[in-house]
Amino acid sequence: MKTKKFLMLLAAVLLSCASTMAQNSPLKGDVNGDGKVDVADIVVILEIMKNGTKELQSIKWASTTAVNGTTGTTPSLGDITLTYNDGTTGTVAYNASGVTLFTDAAGNTPFSNANPGTFNVWAKYCGMMTANSKQVTLSTPVPATITSYYYYAGWTQPTASNVDTIIDETYPTSSSDSTQHAAGKKTTSKSLFSLASVNLYNSVAKTNYYVLVPIGHAIYDTVFNLQMGTASFTSQGTITVGNQTHTIYKSVDTTRNIGSIEIK
Repeated sequence: MKTKKFLMLLAAVLLSCASTMAQNSPLKGDVNGDGKVDVADIVVILEIMKNGTKELQSIKWASTTAVNGTTGTTPSLGDITLTYNDGTTGTVAYNASGVTLFTDAAGNTPFSNANPGTFNVWAKYCGMMTANSKQVTLSTPVPATITSYYYYAGWTQPTASNVDTIIDETYPTSSSDSTQHAAGKKTTSKSLFSLASVNLYNSVAKTNYYVLVPIGHAIYDTVFNLQMGTASFTSQGTITVGNQTHTIYKSVDTTRNIGSIEIK
């Protein structure tokens, strides 16, 4: 008995759909005319049951205002206005079950948010296409900018092109101690680079050395805890790396040893 009632209900539902939908849905159970039988057809059936004997006559975008977004995500396209044969209207969201999006009015090319570009988008619902289209522009997301602070003290003059290499330089402690110490580092937040207890020794020659100082930092003498000025260093200009401005300083005196300084 229950089976008979279900079949009668299903028959009534299918007969209540618009005749155009029936003509374009040769697949049994394909109520919305999308070429397959799935949960979207159930949604349409429930819509028909909710509205009784009303038949859907046309659908259109409630607003055709252009929208923008980024690839990988479909931006909010708003609602679709549903118009029935009795003059009443309703709405359904662009991403509701049973709604499919296309880039042509015939419904041959599904809309994809995978690629950047500008598209005219139609929606299909209950076997009908929107009478109008909505322009959607997708752009490639801009990668997040990572801020980096570079610290360096050594005998190579820093440049924007070599800074990632020279911060990995190492020098021995002295002519008799081959223990290696790093000449620099890179961090993603303000930090301290200290040679308070470490000596860097140039085994090649006695010459001027360079210090790379991120914006907001200065060079300090750790013995006297004083900021070192033009008596000790001269500015060699700036470079921009890691989305930060860095000042290059050159020692006034030549030396084989770098020690007792901090960049902070």
